[in-house]
Amino acid sequence: MGSREVSGQPEALGDRPRRIVDVGVYHNWATALEIVEYLPPGWRQFVADHVRQPWHDFLLGLGPKPAGPLGFGPLGGDFPYQSPHGRYFPGSQEEGAVAGGSSAGSLVDQHLNPNGIDSAILCHGLGMFVPIGVVPRLALELVRAVNDWTVERWLASDDRLRAAVLVPTQIPDAAAEEIRRIGKPPQVVAVLLGANGLGKPFGHPAYFPIYEAAEEMGLPLIIRAGGDSGMEAPSYPTAGGMPGTYTEFRVLGFQSLATHAASLIAQGVVERFKSLKFLLLGAGATWVTPFLWRFDTEYMAFRQGIAWIQNEMPSDVFHRHFFVGTDSSFQPSDPEVFRAVLEADPSLADIICYSSGYPDREYLSPSRLLEVLPHDWGDKVMSANAVRLFGLPSGPTDTASVADTLSSGRLRKVK
Repeated sequence: MGSREVSGQPEALGDRPRRIVDVGVYHNWATALEIVEYLPPGWRQFVADHVRQPWHDFLLGLGPKPAGPLGFGPLGGDFPYQSPHGRYFPGSQEEGAVAGGSSAGSLVDQHLNPNGIDSAILCHGLGMFVPIGVVPRLALELVRAVNDWTVERWLASDDRLRAAVLVPTQIPDAAAEEIRRIGKPPQVVAVLLGANGLGKPFGHPAYFPIYEAAEEMGLPLIIRAGGDSGMEAPSYPTAGGMPGTYTEFRVLGFQSLATHAASLIAQGVVERFKSLKFLLLGAGATWVTPFLWRFDTEYMAFRQGIAWIQNEMPSDVFHRHFFVGTDSSFQPSDPEVFRAVLEADPSLADIICYSSGYPDREYLSPSRLLEVLPHDWGDKVMSANAVRLFGLPSGPTDTASVADTLSSGRLRKVK
């Protein structure tokens, strides 16, 4: 069931489901300057003091804007694992940009329009690693800047776009404040638990302020595989240490998601915060069935440690609170075998959501996904599950709500 290399262009969609919702678009900035512009003056001074000339003088208003993108370590997005086929989908990286997916126009032209996407959720590319900065107060300010940039530069550009709030996971109280600061315009539909700044499984009570705020605002939480891969991360993306190759990273990427899911269930987080939902992105779905079988089996033998689960199994709790996104494993060399694997657990049809991964090199188009899905799973996976998870409206969202957010004073405008 090995994955095949993706082609350079999206494929035209054949038998179209009634609606398509993409829960995993990883937007980026073209230059760190886009984010630095949203920092308060004191922190802009901090950045100026930590970059080379001539950018130092430019940021202080003492010289002209240099050519090329600004580089600043905490916004650099250093990622130790690269696909041998390249990092980004062909054509998604603008000339001179530090990353692919930095242009809303390219997202529209390459993905939204040709594939008939009704809604796409922005889940942060380079931004996922910002919360683990070694200077916690700087990480907090950068997270706020990234959120303001997302609302102003992206959500206002197309009414099909939605966004997840990035939060500073190493400062849970500040993360809760950030969730409430952004508020809840219809375009803000989730909270992203990106890089794990505390290095603890997400069931730990330290994170309770985040869950309280998310539940208060009615927002589900997104956990992404690979969030622990940043060079400054206090934990590892896989058990036992950092993977040595990209192949190992892809094969074992589900381990962090399984760890967080088991922790959230076993530590009673989903019992304490009964309305919370979680989306697990970046590792596909085929790991779920054996994981839950093992969880149920061990629970039957050692249930005293998690006695709050009554009259049901951990798998029941998982299916009530968790969803998973598609990934590159949904592009197998043998679709029939892969389809049979999915059909072995019909309950997966109710929790899998379409995630394109754009602009990643392993981008998954709707047509590729429909080739491998069981025939009657299409509408659920392509939209119904995501609509249920995120509470998306049945029609387009009024973009006036973005204007209301921009004028509310909650965002820090570019000077």
